Amino acid sequence: MFRNILFPVDFSPFTEKVLPCVLDLAERYQARIHLLYVADDLHHVRHLWFPIPEVQSFMDGVKEAAIEKMDGFRQSHFEGRNDVFGHVIQGDPASDIVKFVKEHEEIDLIVLGSHGHGSLDRIIFGSVAESVSRHSPITVMIVKPGHEDCAGEGR
Repeated sequence: MFRNILFPVDFSPFTEKVLPCVLDLAERYQARIHLLYVADDLHHVRHLWFPIPEVQSFMDGVKEAAIEKMDGFRQSHFEGRNDVFGHVIQGDPASDIVKFVKEHEEIDLIVLGSHGHGSLDRIIFGSVAESVSRHSPITVMIVKPGHEDCAGEGR
């Protein structure tokens, strides 16, 4: 049913909590796993009085660090597997996850962790999971903390 699973990661403890679900789904459907980290491109500060070359230099460093973090994450959790692919892009996480899916038509499921923020946090900060689920052209599974079992047997 699902052949390519997109697992957006932020390398937080929630990423670790959702990982068993992603692995279970990949094994169940013999699917490839595409890890995606979206580094914020600081588009919201580019209009401030920061010299553009300095912002770009900083963002280049952020992307390099994210690539190293992705490589380490893949090695520690997926060593020896040739069906796991790491991707690092820069942009806005919510919109660029959806854009990534549209550009990679082979992906047929997104598995996202929900950080479990309350409604006030969601109003102030927005919710990546909520936005992706609303705008995604494919199925989105949102795994909440404490409910990592994809078979529905979580706590």
